Amino acid sequence: MSESREPAIKFSSGGAFHRAVETRVRELTGDVRLMHRAYLVLWAKAAMVLTWALTSYVVLVFVDTSAPVVIAASLSLGVASAGIGFMIMHDANHHAFARGRSVNRVMSLSLDLIGGSSYVWSAKHLAHHTYPNVTDHDPDIDALPFGRFDPAQTRRPWHRFQHIYLWLFYMVLTMRWQFITDFTFLYAGRAGRTRLRPPSGTTLASLIVGKLVFVTWAIAIPLLLHPALPVAGVFLLTSAVASLALTTVFQLSHCVAEAEFVDPMTDDRTRTWQVHQVESTVDFAHGNRLLSLYVGGLNHQIEHHLYSRLPHTLYGRIAVIVEEEAGRHGIAYLHHPTFRRALRAHTAWLKQMGRSDPRPSQTPERNVAQPAATI
Repeated sequence: MSESREPAIKFSSGGAFHRAVETRVRELTGDVRLMHRAYLVLWAKAAMVLTWALTSYVVLVFVDTSAPVVIAASLSLGVASAGIGFMIMHDANHHAFARGRSVNRVMSLSLDLIGGSSYVWSAKHLAHHTYPNVTDHDPDIDALPFGRFDPAQTRRPWHRFQHIYLWLFYMVLTMRWQFITDFTFLYAGRAGRTRLRPPSGTTLASLIVGKLVFVTWAIAIPLLLHPALPVAGVFLLTSAVASLALTTVFQLSHCVAEAEFVDPMTDDRTRTWQVHQVESTVDFAHGNRLLSLYVGGLNHQIEHHLYSRLPHTLYGRIAVIVEEEAGRHGIAYLHHPTFRRALRAHTAWLKQMGRSDPRPSQTPERNVAQPAATI
């Protein structure tokens, strides 16, 4: 973790851009039939990904032990586990899965069932949403000493090779959540600038039960039916696939040269919060229907940052509004047209941050956003 510094960044709220977007989004969400359909599609996706994960697990543990099937089912379970994070957990922890608080809370526990902690993740993610790409405020860009994502961070000699070795670190993300960082954040008592109180009551119970349930289905049951070495191999492969999918999708929108990074130590200007959300984020692959279906709208990361409490199945429509109003108000709305372009941009940023003199890369194309295919 990086050394905490002062001062804190200053944000204001509102402004002409925010008012224009808010007016149009309220009109959009005032359509009762559209909102009803948005939630129905979200719930259908949740049922689909849960069925996908359960089927992969049953085949893997109870049906077939031949090597090709085991490898295929392991890959499938890893991709499906990441999909649970994209399609269920993320919306639920933002209170966007349903209108009812209790439903959101129950569905947020899907993260606990796959070994994480919805309590710790929510606190950490709140800090990211409040201060995206702000030095010493956003925990998602603090990977020191292993990785350097922020120009304000100190460069170390090994960072020169981070564009190679960090992909291996990306593969162990879920295991770090499950067995290390959930506990280190609780011990530290904070996530970024967000205070993390020790859990109690039902929150503590869900954390403990979630870890136990995860260990039971992911490790204990397979060990009762299969030798330890194959179980370990399957666990590592499944975790690596899920970790790589989750990390890559989240990194592509912020850790690229086109996204704005702010260091409060050298820039004490008061910023408009809504404008900063747009300028510190880069969308990608709006037109890729299959990717949009799988990643839970997170390729529309700008819209998610502005309207995280709306179901992600609306982000495609909101993107049209945000991009149009950004253009009218002179705000850079950046969008990599394909997943491959976004992946190259992130890799290029890792290389630049590994040098002592990072240079800006080419600005991505600004394609007109299209309505989401799921609505």
